[in-house]
Amino acid sequence: MQLKQERINFRLRRDFGEVMNVAMMFIHQNFKELVKNILFFLSPILLIISVLTSYYNNLTPEAFSNEIFINTQTTIVLIIFLSFWIGHSILLTVSFAFLLSYIKGETNDFSLQFIWNKVKKVFWRSFINIFFSFFVLILSSIIIFFFLFFLGLMVENFTNNFKIFAFIIAIILFLLIVLLTSLLAAVINFSFFISLEKETNYFKSLIVSIKIVFRFWKETAIIQTVSLGLVFSLFLFPFLFLFFYALTQHIFTSHSIQLLEFIVRTIATILFLSIMFLAGAFNIIIMASQYFNLIEKMESVGLMIQIENLHHINYKSFNTLADLDEEGF
Repeated sequence: MQLKQERINFRLRRDFGEVMNVAMMFIHQNFKELVKNILFFLSPILLIISVLTSYYNNLTPEAFSNEIFINTQTTIVLIIFLSFWIGHSILLTVSFAFLLSYIKGETNDFSLQFIWNKVKKVFWRSFINIFFSFFVLILSSIIIFFFLFFLGLMVENFTNNFKIFAFIIAIILFLLIVLLTSLLAAVINFSFFISLEKETNYFKSLIVSIKIVFRFWKETAIIQTVSLGLVFSLFLFPFLFLFFYALTQHIFTSHSIQLLEFIVRTIATILFLSIMFLAGAFNIIIMASQYFNLIEKMESVGLMIQIENLHHINYKSFNTLADLDEEGF
């Protein structure tokens, strides 16, 4: 007989270690259901991207001199870009809908139909949010680049004759890039969560997200950096598929086995993309844990829920006015 697992309470104030531990516990507890839902809803996208990528790489150099093939190449790239856009929208919606339903205690059976009912309600919100986040990311990256560029120019005159000082400045600039990147990633993640949970427009969610992140910028930057580090470490395994993918350029040289080459590359790309999207889901879960942690520190939502539940239980325990009189009410 399988024991029922205890439900994790995300609406508690936690430190860095506890936030990471809660996220890992949730992933471990719901790993099968989470992976099943993510890969099921992403499977058409994975197939489209993999097939088009394999086809694109099979185009011969002579094809690029032909106007028809150039148009085909452009169309393939646009479809792949759109597919990634849709794929990330699905990933965000499924992951956060799964987590939010778990927190609210709406079900213990996260079936495909249950998640689909959630996804279809907020998918377009995620789709539009990612569109705006792309421009926010580009604009912020440009600002960060020019800030660091001019900062580098300012210190260059002081570092020409002091190599050790130049080395220290380089380390500081690197750490500054990591800090700004982590804070930017956290702002974008939190804006998604706020928009989906509160059902607000993206720009309002973005403003609230900025206020939350910069109020708790130290612990948020640390958690986001560690989360991204874990995500990138998962890419060591898919790189083996990329290496194998590259080897097919030299292994499959005969025209008689081009179909086999196409199939092998498509399968390798599907495996790579699956791990990539699952790593992204883990990052979403970790940052969502931090989001609820910070909301609890600011608003004590979980504490208010516990007080309301306690009041409700105590009130319901008295069946008659006589019971109330006996307790001194």
